[in-house]
Amino acid sequence: MMKTLNKALAALVLSAWGASAFAAQACDEQTLHALGAFLKLDRFGAGAEGRILASTCKVLPNDPHTTAAAMIFHGELREVENDDERLLVSLIDNRSFNVIAAHDERFSSGMAVDYPKYALNVDTARYNLSDDVFVFGIDIVDNHAERRACNWDGADGPTLTLFAYDKKKSLRPILSMPRSQWIYRTCLNNTLDQFKILVEESRTTLAVGKAKTHGYADLLVNVSSSLSLNGEPFKRNPKRKPLRSLIRYDGQQYDIKPYELAKEKWFNR
Repeated sequence: MMKTLNKALAALVLSAWGASAFAAQACDEQTLHALGAFLKLDRFGAGAEGRILASTCKVLPNDPHTTAAAMIFHGELREVENDDERLLVSLIDNRSFNVIAAHDERFSSGMAVDYPKYALNVDTARYNLSDDVFVFGIDIVDNHAERRACNWDGADGPTLTLFAYDKKKSLRPILSMPRSQWIYRTCLNNTLDQFKILVEESRTTLAVGKAKTHGYADLLVNVSSSLSLNGEPFKRNPKRKPLRSLIRYDGQQYDIKPYELAKEKWFNR
């Protein structure tokens, strides 16, 4: 499988996603059944009687026999008090419906909700990061982070997590970062007919560099700023030059702390 998958790896560019981009990546019943059996959980489906809060599946472009899947689900049934949410990311053989590799982690804790809280997307861009691994991405959108009122001071957009599948058949996260971020710069909307809402948004693009650290390609980050006044379309912010940064692999994962510090200073100055 590794040889087939690695043929797809070349270069990548990250773009911002909205929840509507994820609608075409539904998981079929056979895949859900296979994952439920793998986890040894019953009622592994969506809807009021199921465990799944969000799910997405995508056949790999260069390996039609393999599907990448991601889902957020309840480890316990929804009516159980103090229920927790879990994230499962996996690769599945489409012929046997066996799980090739999987990563299962606690996602968050809180009460269940009656509407879709999350949206998911499988990103199969050509992540040519290392000769020894196949890499794909999972986008998670928290639908609670939409712009609702002036008392919201901002939020992150979709969060991208890259997962690496290696020759030992292990699947692990190696990078997690938001694709975008927004914040209110001005927010006047009151009974005195004062109305001015200015939103600034930063968007992150990522490219694979030629240099490598610990066997993985360095990542070149570019962050741009745009503004929206009173709901108008976003336009480039002429007062804020793009931020450029470099992210290196530290032997376990990509170290984004230097980039996060630089972005915070850039976005808040």
